Amino acid sequence: MVTAPPSPDVDPSPGQQASAAQRDYSEECDSTWADTVTTSTQKMLFAPYAHRVLKQVHPDKGITDEALQVVEDFTLDTLAKVGASASALREGGRQRCECPGGLSPRDVQTAVRLVFPGELAKHAVSEGTKAVRR
Repeated sequence: MVTAPPSPDVDPSPGQQASAAQRDYSEECDSTWADTVTTSTQKMLFAPYAHRVLKQVHPDKGITDEALQVVEDFTLDTLAKVGASASALREGGRQRCECPGGLSPRDVQTAVRLVFPGELAKHAVSEGTKAVRR
């Protein structure tokens, strides 16, 4: 049986066995998904939807590419804030059996209430509940 050479990331101390050593992922996991998205190489994800909503509200108005980029950045930033808040709630609270390894709808709902102010949070929670029900 041929064994693989030890990984350069693993540095087991003399008192530990090589099989019990674990790789440290802390540096790789520090950045969030929104931090890794670069606007020059990534196409806009939410721009078509922003444009559709604008046309529903004001059919005679338009929007520039620069303004769409601002909307895109704002949306990604808000998504990252809600995700980070929901993840922190998940880690801080008790572990639920209903969705192991993921976020429960209740965690996301609480995160939305923390991130968005007042009336906007109520509307966001209402729309999210409606989407989960479908």
